[in-house]
Amino acid sequence: MKRFLSMFMSIVMLLSITAGMNITANAEVFSGYCGDNLTYNLDTDSGVLTISGTGEMYDYSSSTYAPWYSNRSSVKTVEIKSGITSIGDYAFFNCDSLTSITIPNSVTSIGDWAFYGCNSLTSVTIGNSVTSIGDRAFSYCNSLTSVTIGNSVTSIGDRAFSYCGSLTSITIPNSVTSIGDSAFEYCHRLTSIIIPNSVTSIGDYAFWYCDSLTSITIPNSVTSIGDYAFEYCYSLASITIPNSVTSIGDWAFSHCDSLTSITISNSVTSIGDYAFWYCYSLTSITIPNSVTSIGGSAFSQCYSLTSITIPNSVISIGDYAFYNCDSLTRIDVDDSNQNYSSQDGVLFNKDKTVLIQYPIGNTRTSYTIPNSVTYIGVEAFENCDSLTSITIPNSVTYIGVEAFENCDSLTSIIIPNSVTSIGDYAFYGCNSLSDVYYSDSEAEWKAISIGSYNECLTNATIHYNSTGPENPGGSTGGGGFVPATPEEPATTEPTTQPSTKPSAPAPTTTKKPSTVKVEKVTKGTKSFKVTWKKKTGVSGYQVQYATDKKFKKNKKTVTIAKKNATSKTIKKLKSNKTYYVRVRTYNIVNGKKVYSSWSKVKAVKTK
Repeated sequence: MKRFLSMFMSIVMLLSITAGMNITANAEVFSGYCGDNLTYNLDTDSGVLTISGTGEMYDYSSSTYAPWYSNRSSVKTVEIKSGITSIGDYAFFNCDSLTSITIPNSVTSIGDWAFYGCNSLTSVTIGNSVTSIGDRAFSYCNSLTSVTIGNSVTSIGDRAFSYCGSLTSITIPNSVTSIGDSAFEYCHRLTSIIIPNSVTSIGDYAFWYCDSLTSITIPNSVTSIGDYAFEYCYSLASITIPNSVTSIGDWAFSHCDSLTSITISNSVTSIGDYAFWYCYSLTSITIPNSVTSIGGSAFSQCYSLTSITIPNSVISIGDYAFYNCDSLTRIDVDDSNQNYSSQDGVLFNKDKTVLIQYPIGNTRTSYTIPNSVTYIGVEAFENCDSLTSITIPNSVTYIGVEAFENCDSLTSIIIPNSVTSIGDYAFYGCNSLSDVYYSDSEAEWKAISIGSYNECLTNATIHYNSTGPENPGGSTGGGGFVPATPEEPATTEPTTQPSTKPSAPAPTTTKKPSTVKVEKVTKGTKSFKVTWKKKTGVSGYQVQYATDKKFKKNKKTVTIAKKNATSKTIKKLKSNKTYYVRVRTYNIVNGKKVYSSWSKVKAVKTK
């Protein structure tokens, strides 16, 4: 009995002692070193991580994480005490519960990947003592809406704020001299930004896919705009490039769909490849006489561009520089240019031996190439759907690759016997071509080197020894040689005729439906939407897309069996991939589909 009473009293005393203690289930406190003279303390109950001491924090990596990494989901608040001079690499990597952080004035640098993937962090103030923000320091902080950068920061690292999808505003102080590559890439809610006049360079992809960005001020201090710097800034309507800039990078303003005007200062010497590719709202541009080179495809797919003047300073124009500019009616060249010239709005080299580009928005139906031309350039007439006839002079020896591709209204062409070579795809897609007038014999025609995919040429009626429709000569019907019919000897007709003439079958002709016009192709996430102008009297439509403009790679065709359809969305594509798109109509005649010619090809790059 005494033993029982003794045990009972012991239990009562133990309970009375513990009754005043605050015990929380699973609460732990972790502590240790994170620098030579730095210690940390993490209270998982309150979620506060406190870092104290003096000097630099250790740098960590993707293979050697910070000591609190395994408990990172418990970190809600970080308090960095005064005396600490740096925030190490990967210090708070993927601390996705972190909502606030205090950075004292003693900190001078923020390391690479320091706050990468802190998805709950909504705002951050970087003090005046910080001089550098490391690469990817705040990348993928998806809830970050505002950032204040102190006026001591001189460099913003590569991808420092990339994919901060909620970031709407940021102030860059005038201490910053460089904006790193992809620094604000895919900050798609960022609407405006002012770059101070201390910045000298804007890195590659710096504002890539900032698709809500409507305005940006580039100061006179900037000397170069990097490759892809503003690509996919869909909402950017106008921009002025100051007179300090000397180069515009490749793809710098590509896919700026809303860009209607741009002012290029007379300090710019080079316009990069694809610099304004697919700026389909751009109606005019003035190229200053400081520019010496225009890159390949620089203005390709600028559907609204109506005219352009090449100044006397330009010494090189890249391939496809004005490809598929649907509204371009003329290309003019300053008379004093030593490398290029123009005639009737057509672009040539200086001595007019090379025809470089015919403006495809010109509405002429026939064109005679000047007799100084020896070479018709690559894609020179591609997509010129107003031309019905072309006369090639006997000075021409070579017709370039894709020279007349998709000239689907072209019905006849005069080719002289001076031509020795015709490139691949030169007449590809010329589905209306019916008559070719060749000035020499069948043997000479067969001696011409004709490249692949020119069936529209070789299947047409070839008129040998002919200089044109007024002198058709002999011909083939897309196959064997049919000579001109000789005089036949006179014959005596029989005096009696059959009482009835056998009836000849009525000829049957099936008219092709009219070609549809693609109005626009809109990008989507791993998708695109193609919109066309409705055609009357058709049974349906076909959309064809591929990853090359010859429709040889990854080609797919989708049939829309609705006569009133005006659009189609294509899904399950690859992201950030360029696709080439075309549309045609069809009618059902006697149970069979009769197709129109394909529309002009449009290009689109998916998100």
